[in-house]
Amino acid sequence: MNRRTGSPLHLSRRALRQGLGAAVLALVLLAPPCALVFQFALAFANDPGQAREIFSPRTARLLAQSLGEAAAVALTGTLLAIPAASALWQAPGSAQKRLRWFFMALAPLPPTLHALAWITAGSWAADLAQAAGLFAPSLRGWGWLIWVQSMALAPLAVGLTLLGLQRLPAGLWEAACLFSSPWRAFWKVAIPHSAPYLLAAAGLLFLLSLTDFSLAATFQVNVYAFEIFTTFSAFHDAGRTLLVALPLCAATLPAALLTGAQLRRILAPGPAGQAARPRFTWPFAWEMLQKAAILILLLQVGVPLGALLLTAGPPTAFAASVAGAGDELFNSTRISLLAALAGLPLALLAAQILAGAGRAAWAGWLGLAFLLALPAPLAGAGLIAVWNHPGWPVYGTLLMPLHALLARWTPYAALLVLAQLRHIDPLLLEAEQVFHTGWLRAWLRVRLPLLSPGLLAGAFLILTLSLGELGATLLVLPPGMQTLAVRLYNYLHYGAAQQVSALALLTALTGLTLGLAFAACFHWISPARRSAP
Repeated sequence: MNRRTGSPLHLSRRALRQGLGAAVLALVLLAPPCALVFQFALAFANDPGQAREIFSPRTARLLAQSLGEAAAVALTGTLLAIPAASALWQAPGSAQKRLRWFFMALAPLPPTLHALAWITAGSWAADLAQAAGLFAPSLRGWGWLIWVQSMALAPLAVGLTLLGLQRLPAGLWEAACLFSSPWRAFWKVAIPHSAPYLLAAAGLLFLLSLTDFSLAATFQVNVYAFEIFTTFSAFHDAGRTLLVALPLCAATLPAALLTGAQLRRILAPGPAGQAARPRFTWPFAWEMLQKAAILILLLQVGVPLGALLLTAGPPTAFAASVAGAGDELFNSTRISLLAALAGLPLALLAAQILAGAGRAAWAGWLGLAFLLALPAPLAGAGLIAVWNHPGWPVYGTLLMPLHALLARWTPYAALLVLAQLRHIDPLLLEAEQVFHTGWLRAWLRVRLPLLSPGLLAGAFLILTLSLGELGATLLVLPPGMQTLAVRLYNYLHYGAAQQVSALALLTALTGLTLGLAFAACFHWISPARRSAP
């Protein structure tokens, strides 16, 4: 190792940088829940009897219904992912690479957009059924909520399951096919090998469904996350809000710990090997299930696109709706881009902690599980508890929704950066230490090019998820400021179908345009392109 890299001055500077980075990371991610815990302790000490008012048979029933809905979404997504991913698994290698961009292109579509599309399509089907004298089902209730939530999160489940099948070693697959048929080898080898990916997908679907309320309010059903939002809106008391949220947090924390453990298994370093390329014919019944799953995935794209294009009105009406939402478009784009840029160093710091060993890494994974289990309204209430103090210049400014987006989506971006860290050859970093020419130059010439694909993927994730975020930003937006997601949410309840469709289509186009820009940058800096002759 170079002497300069092991000198006391170099080590002290490195420790100072790491300490400052950890402090900033703790302020952004851990300050809101810590402030909630502090406010909760004060509220409970002042009035211990309020717990009896909150823990009631009504809240227990509401929690059971929310847990059932989230479990149904996770089960539906998993049952859809297995046949769909198994069908896509046999696609050629170039087609599978394009499928990754297909799943990324679906990310900008917010859940409320899917809700609007399926409600519109359902109302058309109900009108046709009534005209034919048939029974027309209601477009509200738990069934519609489970279906639309599953459709909104289906690409995540299918993408993770397909990734697990793609990483099946060729030697393991060929050995299994020697002793049994490919159909049996699929269930005895491929599915068990993909179990961490399936469990991680199911856990993420469960957590994302349980901690958000935007779709539930659209379908006029009450979930526990909405109870947290209404409690804070009514009392403006962070301690009482955390007390209300304790049953939900107690239910989500085990699921978050299980999901975090599976993600850690997925991202653990392992030997690189040739992936299996299955070439066989599926049983007829399973092939029919595969086609049905692919059809549902096509509906997941086609229904929102068709419904929005048909209800957004002529180009003049669409232009008028877009012109009326110019400020919201500017606010959403500005805040999302700022969150994507500011989240990159935070995601890298978090990924470096998770990639380490010992107590720091263990604490990092535990903190990640806790952040995944945090409901969206609770994150907003925690931010208000942190910054709402006289003389502090943060509350009531653009920094509040920016902090909310960073607190919500940086943990997910850190997982993508961690995956990139796992794929970097340690010999390259050791060579950089041998020829050490300065910290800044080493970062710009060696580490940044190696990390750039993961950093861009993390920035894209924060950007697209921020465009549709509602649960936390709804509480912390400055007075007079709105985003596209908030305006879309308000219009959904007013029944302005044409304006809603235009805004939803604008949101999707904005996210897709930004996503294509990130995809072009990702392709431009990819190691495969740079190494091509």
